[in-house]
Amino acid sequence: MIGTQVGNYRIVEKIGEGGMGVVYKAVEVSLDRTVAVKVLSPDLAGDQALIERFRSEAKAQANLNHPNIAILYTFLTTSETSMMVMEYLEGETFDQLLQRRGLLPQEQAVPIFKQALLGIGYAHRHGIVHRDIKPSNIMLTTSGMVKVMDFGIAKVLGGQRMTQTGTRMGTVNYMSPEQIRNRPVDIRSDIYALGVTLYEMLTAHLPFESDSDFEVMSQHVNMPPPRPTLHYPYIPIGIEQAVLKALEKDPNARFQTVEEFGAALEHPEGGVLQIPQPGMATAPGLTPAPIETRPHYATPAPTPVPFAPPTPALGQGYPTPPPAAAVPAAATRDFWGQRRNLVLIGIGAAALLLIVAIISFQLATKKPAPVAIGSNSALGGSTTGTSGARSALTLAQPESNMGSAQLPNPEGPSNPQPSVPQGSAPPPTPAPVRPAWKDAHDSAQHALHSGAFLQAVTEARRARAQGDPSAQGLEEQALEGLLQGVRAARQQHDYNSALVKVSSLIDLFPNRSDLQQMRLAIQQEQQDFARQQIEEQRRAEQERQKQAYDAKFARFTFSHRHIVMGQDGKMYTFYCQGLLSVSPEGVVQYDCQRTNDPQGRCDHVTWVQGSIRQVKISRDGSLHLATASGNFDMYGNAGDVQQAVAAITPLAAGRK
Repeated sequence: MIGTQVGNYRIVEKIGEGGMGVVYKAVEVSLDRTVAVKVLSPDLAGDQALIERFRSEAKAQANLNHPNIAILYTFLTTSETSMMVMEYLEGETFDQLLQRRGLLPQEQAVPIFKQALLGIGYAHRHGIVHRDIKPSNIMLTTSGMVKVMDFGIAKVLGGQRMTQTGTRMGTVNYMSPEQIRNRPVDIRSDIYALGVTLYEMLTAHLPFESDSDFEVMSQHVNMPPPRPTLHYPYIPIGIEQAVLKALEKDPNARFQTVEEFGAALEHPEGGVLQIPQPGMATAPGLTPAPIETRPHYATPAPTPVPFAPPTPALGQGYPTPPPAAAVPAAATRDFWGQRRNLVLIGIGAAALLLIVAIISFQLATKKPAPVAIGSNSALGGSTTGTSGARSALTLAQPESNMGSAQLPNPEGPSNPQPSVPQGSAPPPTPAPVRPAWKDAHDSAQHALHSGAFLQAVTEARRARAQGDPSAQGLEEQALEGLLQGVRAARQQHDYNSALVKVSSLIDLFPNRSDLQQMRLAIQQEQQDFARQQIEEQRRAEQERQKQAYDAKFARFTFSHRHIVMGQDGKMYTFYCQGLLSVSPEGVVQYDCQRTNDPQGRCDHVTWVQGSIRQVKISRDGSLHLATASGNFDMYGNAGDVQQAVAAITPLAAGRK
């Protein structure tokens, strides 16, 4: 197709090929705009029902206007083929980047990954699920912008998932467990695929790798992923926890939005996520290994659990996991886990024995509390034995303490008070109840102090939902911190970064009209700055051309002699000093700068090519020009005279 024109698009060159078809670089003739044209493969282009689904999906994607989403211009169907016309991007996909560089340190991987989160989050808020997120569908442009591509393709293809080998659309390496089980998918399936993508960026490995698609699908459903630090031990624990949370088998245990995912990545030190405890099953037949808060450098490979087909009804989630006894010990514990458990049991038993010994010692040394032996409650006898009770009290305690002894009231006191043994401390005052929103409030404040403003917004909103009266103020402080980043980018004329930042703020605060106005102002500043840069470049180019042109001029300082007859009939000689120049076009010009002629005569003469008839050096060493308008004698140093003769002689009598 190269060199042909399809509709309004002239195909220039081939830039890629995939399971859906071939991608070409093309020019939109009417607008003289470079675009990317994806021509669908013949197998897909011949399915009219599929084409209509593509068309409807393209309409939805065409309404997505975000800096981190590749723009889809149109979808065309001709008699021979069907094609999608998209924004042309200069750069490389994440997949190409990983093939070229290998793993990326978290300082480089996380910032560009969070740009992808912004674009995908925008699509999620508009009701569009990508369904085919993978590194080959995310591009890093030469300007540093991340663009997410191919929205909705997996949804349209459905069961016809074709690859380059003609077997399956996309790759199972990035599919969520619910996709593999053919259950309904939502934005949390995209979050799982994003977790796999970040895992691969940080480690240059996939969580589950095998030559068998069936084995990879079984591992996605049943096996916990190896910790990223097994492949690259320098990944911060907080980043590792975020990746593992995104890869939870149960969608309810993952991040529920990409905003939560992005906020968690702002805490590389960890301590933000709630990691599942040992023994918590996340999928049928699976008890995951405990997740610790320190990096690992080696661990035995987990024993694979057989692939379990989907059994629950639609919408009922995953079934209840079997009892722990039904799971083989080798599948959930290793040698080091058993050794650690034995140590913990020993420590617990020793602590229990120590507590029993302390309590026994206190009971042995404590004074006995006064007991009313003759009372009904003590012996169950008659309440009439008052004297017996008093004598018994006398035996139990000294006489000085008898006034403090209280006999039990058989009728029951109206407000009974617990008796406090002599010599013991009063019961402690109960601690005040901690408000439910306090944890979220403290997390928001910590995020503010550490500069994690996106995390602060998330925590402040959680605190406000739980009833925190000061959460609004925390959210405003976080917004102000984010706005400072926008202002800094504007001051540095980094308008692309400023637009990305303010667009993310509009997504977080859609009702703030001032943010909309700020984005318009930044766009106007960007246009003005671009025009200013173009104007400065134009002026610089003009000055450069002028200097280059002026450098070609031959210029000489000469004095021009005037011979004038006075009123007395005598001849007088005067001089005016000026500049004689010879242009590249053959124009000779003399411009007087000052004169001693009493009449103020100061010549400005121009001789075009062919008007000078003779050029020579006179006997007195002056430059003599014989022209159509008269003779002119110029006086200067000998070197300038000789150079002037050499420059003007080719122009004399029209000769070049």
